[in-house]
Amino acid sequence: MDPLTWALQYRIIDDKPFRIKHQPFLEHIYEDQAQKMVIMKGAQVGVSEYAINKSLWFLENCGDVLYVLPTDGDASDFSAGRINPAIEESSHLEELFTDVDNVGHKRAGNRNYYLRGSNSRSKLKSVPIDFLVLDEYDEMIQRNIPLARRRLDASPYKWELMISTPTFPETGIHAEYLKSDQHVWMVTCKACGEDQELTWPESVKNGEFVCKACGEVIDRWNGRWVSKNPGGSFRGYHISQLISPTITAKELEQEWNDAQGNASKLEDFYNSKLGLPYVPEGDQLTADLVRKHKGGYQTFETFAASVMGVDVGSELHYVISIQGESGKRTVIRAGTVQEFEELDLLMDRYSVYGCVVDALPETREARKFADRFPGKVYLAYYTDPREGLRIDEKKSEVHIARTEAIDGCFSRFFNGTIEIPVDVPEDFILQHTKLVRTYETNSKGQQVAVYRKIGADHYAHANTYCEIAFVNLKKNTIDPGMAEILRGVKIYG
Repeated sequence: MDPLTWALQYRIIDDKPFRIKHQPFLEHIYEDQAQKMVIMKGAQVGVSEYAINKSLWFLENCGDVLYVLPTDGDASDFSAGRINPAIEESSHLEELFTDVDNVGHKRAGNRNYYLRGSNSRSKLKSVPIDFLVLDEYDEMIQRNIPLARRRLDASPYKWELMISTPTFPETGIHAEYLKSDQHVWMVTCKACGEDQELTWPESVKNGEFVCKACGEVIDRWNGRWVSKNPGGSFRGYHISQLISPTITAKELEQEWNDAQGNASKLEDFYNSKLGLPYVPEGDQLTADLVRKHKGGYQTFETFAASVMGVDVGSELHYVISIQGESGKRTVIRAGTVQEFEELDLLMDRYSVYGCVVDALPETREARKFADRFPGKVYLAYYTDPREGLRIDEKKSEVHIARTEAIDGCFSRFFNGTIEIPVDVPEDFILQHTKLVRTYETNSKGQQVAVYRKIGADHYAHANTYCEIAFVNLKKNTIDPGMAEILRGVKIYG
């Protein structure tokens, strides 16, 4: 029995048999038995119910299931609000399950249905499974996902389903979708015969879904799934509200109009309505924009006076710069070292008069480093935006409003007031693209700008600390005319 036939026969929702109404796009997905599948979706398009049905069908017919949500709290709510009612409303499922009392572990004879949050590493390590469901993939703790995938190692099935509303381009579910065979719903216009994917805003006009070729009203259900990337590594689908039976063209037009001038609503329209990643222009650096600022010089081996920013992680990423009276900043070296003692050599070689170093997570080592260079090295802490920037000279600390500080650093790439060496590490360029300016609702219900990390971003923070060293420490510029020295100094590298 395939998953759809099973769901139609055994699922009861709100005392009514489960049905798919005007959703032919879902019928095909139910029938698809691909071992690995990714679904990039808009909100409320029936995919979450599909994941529940498929996981319960698999449990009865094949093997153990691990259903992962972003947090343990999400998993607990999902267990109580979706899985338990599914079991209670169906006599077939009530008979199938032998133990449902545990929120995170339900038994069906000798088979197991686990529910976990991606934030719990220990719980993700402990269970062997045959089918892994990753629900709301973009909201998960990404570094823990490989732990969940390893639970499939001993399985003869190794099935995996990833579903999520996307957030940013080339990250999360969108990155996975790009690796897939990228199926889209192609609709055939009955008036002119044109095959097309419904897109915004071309497919909507005057409150109707229309053919992009002839302009006639189009039947959204007269279609089929077509792969845009047949050589993809696994199965992939994109489902937007443009093909949802519960959403009208008028509603989409109204949502779009309401979103104009509101960055948060506009982002939500693309993510939740269109099922597409979105970053407003200017809210994310691109690799091309960063490369555009390469100057005609290579990394310098020494310099007479400079400032440095250091981000602390498994390695110490540093950026060393000079700045002239014009305000333009020139990066003269960027790289990594393993130990704080190696920073001492850089302090001497480049005559660093101001350095801002990440205080976390190695606070003790960072403090020792600051003590070796009193008045020159300051420990950086990101703080509440309301505090602005505060310098504690006695403790050699700089407390920084994170969003405003990164804004100040990144603005140089937009306004052309920074130069970088032609031989700068490629990671320097790429890591500046891994912070995206987005919007969140604070405790007062206000929309506030924040930077969200979508990958390794160490050089971006090191460069931000370097900016703080210039602008806010006692000596905020080097000697007059120092910017011209670049033309007369021997270039190394």
